[in-house]
Amino acid sequence: MEATGKIIAILTAESGVSKRTGNPWKKQGFVLETIENYPKKIAFEVFGEDRIKQFNLQLEEVVTIHIDIDSSEWNGKWYPKVNCFNVTRAGQQQPQAVAAAPQPAAQVQQPANQTQVQGGGTSNIEPPPGGSDDLPF
Repeated sequence: MEATGKIIAILTAESGVSKRTGNPWKKQGFVLETIENYPKKIAFEVFGEDRIKQFNLQLEEVVTIHIDIDSSEWNGKWYPKVNCFNVTRAGQQQPQAVAAAPQPAAQVQQPANQTQVQGGGTSNIEPPPGGSDDLPF
């Protein structure tokens, strides 16, 4: 999933040592405000000191973030996580893996009053007189 907008907040970096592996870790949070009629604010994290340095996100910078949404459970409560795994700046090409992804085949739309019939042709179906039908919605 991706979102484009302006970085409006850079949160304090957090770090520690993994209890399981003993390796050090670092993460930093950011807030992106989308550029649309009704802007949304997306709080996300970048995990790993190398990615934090690589992305080098700055306040007021317009970027496209590539995110993964996940949730985890702790003590019977669920907590959402939005992790950023790539950043694209304006004028920068998409990552090779994303650009090379196959595009879905275009589907041919049939007019609303036509349906496929056996043999490959179409048949006109007229709506019932009075404009109502038996559908519950």
